Amino acid sequence: MNKVRVAVLASGEGTNAAALIQYERTTKDCPYKVVCVITNKPNAGVLRVAEEYSVPSFFISFDNRAETDIAKDVLMHLGACGAEFICLAGFLRKIPSELLQVFKEKIINIHPSLLPKYGGKGMYGKNVFQAVLEGKEAVTGVTIHAVSAEYDEGAIIYSERIGIDEDETVNSLAEKTKRVEHRVYPEVLAAECGRIRQISPI
Repeated sequence: MNKVRVAVLASGEGTNAAALIQYERTTKDCPYKVVCVITNKPNAGVLRVAEEYSVPSFFISFDNRAETDIAKDVLMHLGACGAEFICLAGFLRKIPSELLQVFKEKIINIHPSLLPKYGGKGMYGKNVFQAVLEGKEAVTGVTIHAVSAEYDEGAIIYSERIGIDEDETVNSLAEKTKRVEHRVYPEVLAAECGRIRQISPI
């Protein structure tokens, strides 16, 4: 099978990146292959994940740099790895517009709430779970969406609801959400990559 070559962009510990790689390596006929990991944090845990799975990894600084220079660096590494699709997995910086153009309709992200609720700039990780609990929601969830020029506003591809217990805490909700993310993200990525191959081979 001619697999879709996927780059994973992450800023944190890399648990979703690990789930994506594990799924690829343990699922028969998986239509994607993770070919590189890119992070904007020099000490991000995702770099250790990449090393564990022998996936090429790169640090690219996004701080105090022109968007065009950032895009150039990212595209250079993506090109060197032959990446055809981008999967954001806890990546905390806005994607440069040039990258959105080059990878049009080929960048997805996962968000730990039922968008459009609790999305937007600054809404990531425990900030989201705290806001959900303060909002006294009965349910929350995860949303996988296309990436657009604005945070968390791209077309929704898939969402799954998660019930909130009466004694729920930020940490317990984070763990519950993470388990769902690790299950659904690889499946949705596989479906998207399968669809791309059927519509127009890259």
